[in-house]
Amino acid sequence: MKQNNSLVTIEKNRDTTVNVNVNVIDELSCDNIRKNYNEVAMLEEEFTDRLEYSKDVLTKKLLPKQLQSDFNIVPKLINGKMEYETKAVTPDAYEKFPIKMNYTMQFKDVEEAKKFRENGIEELQRQANLLQQPVEIPNITNMKEFLGEFENPVAHSTKYGSEGIKLFICPRPLPPAQKYSIEIFNDKVSFKLTTLLRLSNYYENDVILTNKESIEEAFDITIKLSNYRKLEEDEQVQGKFNITIALREKYYNSCEFNKEIIKYKFLVEDSNNHILIDNVDNNVNIFSFENCGKTNYKKKDYKRLNNTIDLIDKVIYISKLKNIKVDYDMEHFIKNEEFINLVYNELNNKNYTIKKSMTWSLGLNEKADINELYKNDGKILLKSTLDNISLFGVNITLKTNEMIMYNCSVKEIIDKGKNKKVKFESSYIEFILTNNK
Repeated sequence: MKQNNSLVTIEKNRDTTVNVNVNVIDELSCDNIRKNYNEVAMLEEEFTDRLEYSKDVLTKKLLPKQLQSDFNIVPKLINGKMEYETKAVTPDAYEKFPIKMNYTMQFKDVEEAKKFRENGIEELQRQANLLQQPVEIPNITNMKEFLGEFENPVAHSTKYGSEGIKLFICPRPLPPAQKYSIEIFNDKVSFKLTTLLRLSNYYENDVILTNKESIEEAFDITIKLSNYRKLEEDEQVQGKFNITIALREKYYNSCEFNKEIIKYKFLVEDSNNHILIDNVDNNVNIFSFENCGKTNYKKKDYKRLNNTIDLIDKVIYISKLKNIKVDYDMEHFIKNEEFINLVYNELNNKNYTIKKSMTWSLGLNEKADINELYKNDGKILLKSTLDNISLFGVNITLKTNEMIMYNCSVKEIIDKGKNKKVKFESSYIEFILTNNK
């Protein structure tokens, strides 16, 4: 605690004005803090006052006047040790007085020094950009830190010397992701998406854009322009272009996105394709290519593509109206194409005709005459109803209907005593909604 100052007049000096203070204890001495540890608020206040005073004094004494309006020398606790540092107090302090390093380097010979002087820093910067991590500047023997033209009075090198200090060149930061549109098309088919692409790294002769950071997007996208060079006469760029678009695992079962991938794969191989890649944020075209594929598609190829897309669209339509989760399985869709068409038409209150050979199983009662089935060379007309269809792993209930199978032939009769089961085959079947009549 604070002690009262005891004023003592020294013997033999009674006529002087010299006063001596004794028994005065420093409030922040280790002994006094130990004795008064419960007076934390008082100690904090004393520390604050002294540090604030030290900041003002050091700023005025050590910093040039030109720096004092933009910087202060302030105390800071670093790894449990109090140190002073020069801190900016205005937003544009480092613009007015940028940090500079003045360093001395030592080389083994004149030739090595000459080579480094020519492009050493540029080469280190190139390495840092490629690696995207700091690269050390070698052979430094002495270093000083400046703020503008003024030496920093509390820089580490000023206080402790240059020994052990390492200086690094940091990589140039990659630009932030920007929004791009990618469109691949010909005169009949089009594929288009919008994505956030970012430069993946700084390569000497390659430009690589990816959307790896856009983890919620459905597609993995990589655009690469390699071995490029500028054509000065028309300011165009020449090089090898490659675009890769793949569905991410999270969306493997999506019918919608698989449909888009089918169109992409078709178009990217088309010898008559066009590829446009625009920067949406800047409203400018970045890449424009044509005739990149190697396949010259025929009419049958377009018909096959359109049938596939149409089938997937019908699956999506059914899944929405019936509230069914349908995983993408093209093999299953093709196998059950006629049933998908039938359900699709039924949902739109339309009749449907199956012109494909199909087998049906029907039960007969015990009074049915089997011989009647073989009249007319086994060809019969059969009428029945279809209550439901098993599709996509669920039973889909159908509206009231009449199913007429023409030219049915008996393929198999399974006799189970009173109940008989007959397998029929027909290549022309009408599915008629009776509520439409």
